[in-house]
Amino acid sequence: MKPYCWEQTFAQALALADLVTAVRALYDVGAGDKRRHPRPREIRHALALLQEHVPDPEHRWSWAARLIEERLSTALGVKLVITLFLDRSDDVVALWLRLAEHPDWERREDAAWMLSQLLVHHFDDIYIRCLQWVHHPSQNVRRAVAVGVKIAAKARVPDWGERFLDLIEPLLQDQSVYVRKNLGPFAVGDGLLRCYPELTLKRLAAWAQRPDQQTRWNVAMAFSAAEGAKHLQTAMPILTQLAADERRFVWRAVASAMRNLGRRRSTEVVPILEAWVRDERRRQVAEVALRHIDQGTGKA
Repeated sequence: MKPYCWEQTFAQALALADLVTAVRALYDVGAGDKRRHPRPREIRHALALLQEHVPDPEHRWSWAARLIEERLSTALGVKLVITLFLDRSDDVVALWLRLAEHPDWERREDAAWMLSQLLVHHFDDIYIRCLQWVHHPSQNVRRAVAVGVKIAAKARVPDWGERFLDLIEPLLQDQSVYVRKNLGPFAVGDGLLRCYPELTLKRLAAWAQRPDQQTRWNVAMAFSAAEGAKHLQTAMPILTQLAADERRFVWRAVASAMRNLGRRRSTEVVPILEAWVRDERRRQVAEVALRHIDQGTGKA
């Protein structure tokens, strides 16, 4: 069976200014109704063909907006937007804000991914705007920054680590549940801690000294992610401190982190929790965590 070749149909459709048919060629398997997912190299090739057959920047911008807003191909649309950003930065930002505020959660996920790609390719210009967006009235925009940072951190550019941590710092006290659930355990624990471990651990230790419960919740929950188990030696002094916090909001977060750590590294964590049971200030954390560790491991 001959491999499916989409390039000729794609180029012909572009020549006829038929964007829908072009995208269909890129995503179709050649037969049937099942939509395939193009490989990254195919997206790059499609971008090159689009730039070749659509030389007018104004025309390319209108197509980029359609690719994203009509969800014809977000991947191709974002790649095209990146090439147009320097000349149309305000238009790109307006498009991104509309996507970040979309009522469909999947489109908001697209916004977070789009922001990550803009950060990777136009870091300084987008970072300045992100400094404003972490204070945006919309929780959707603030949350998109947190998730966008998490994805962009995968580039592991050394100079970006401190700046990413500085950027998300104002979100630590964010009252939005939507922001919070995507910050400590996800953007920090599963993102920055993975990509910039030393910098993130140092910052988590400093944040743990703050008195506000939102910040302390985020610090504790950063260690609930799988990545936290790799840094148990550093995590334990921080969690031991937070476990003495009498506010339920904080100590329950510590219990969640200790439960997850205990399931992953039981031989080290369970003895610590058993010692906490005899500590009046940390007993409730230990009892909750141990109960759930036992449930997770199937113990009676």
